[in-house]
Amino acid sequence: YLHTTGLTEPVLYASMLLTVAALVRWADTEKPYSGGEMATFCGLPAAGMVLARYDGWAFVAAATVLVVVVAMLRWRSWPYALRTARSFVVVPVVAALWWMWFNWTNFGDPLEFQRGKWSAQAQQQRLIDEGRLPDYHDLGRSLSTFTTSMTRGVGAIVVVLGILGMVLWAVRGRFTARALAPWLLVVVPFGFYVMSLYTGQIALRLDAVAGESMFNLRYG
Repeated sequence: YLHTTGLTEPVLYASMLLTVAALVRWADTEKPYSGGEMATFCGLPAAGMVLARYDGWAFVAAATVLVVVVAMLRWRSWPYALRTARSFVVVPVVAALWWMWFNWTNFGDPLEFQRGKWSAQAQQQRLIDEGRLPDYHDLGRSLSTFTTSMTRGVGAIVVVLGILGMVLWAVRGRFTARALAPWLLVVVPFGFYVMSLYTGQIALRLDAVAGESMFNLRYG
């Protein structure tokens, strides 16, 4: 479905997988990456995430923290950890600044994409005013909505097997730096969308909600 429509999720997923693969490779290497290597191999695909969807912004923020943690676990050097995190995040930050500049020059507001007339926030505000966004400021319901959408979308068996596989990967890797990076693929998107539902940034309706039809099921 996603590959036959004009959505940006496939670009996000491709960039996300490239970034995680590059981070795993870096975490597993014997020779520490230089700043240029980190920016090229890990930072460039991360910038692709930032330019594709806002999920990528949250992913890059979490990955930057992970880079510091992994660098400390592997090489026990704060200067190297901070320098490497800076090298990783600089390209995605430039990408984000470019997007803000684009909004500023075209709409007069660098945050037009977030709070402008056609932003997701503005669209959802109408639903909030009408009382038609039941997940808004309800954390339990937000968790339930996204989890239900996810399990319906790919199937409960796939979700369970995926979680077991990630746990097994971490255990077999003895929770080393290399074993931690792929968890970004699970934790960050889940947390991002739950918080997006809670804060009213997105609308996701399931037929389980009385009087509502299904809507925006691509989330999850």
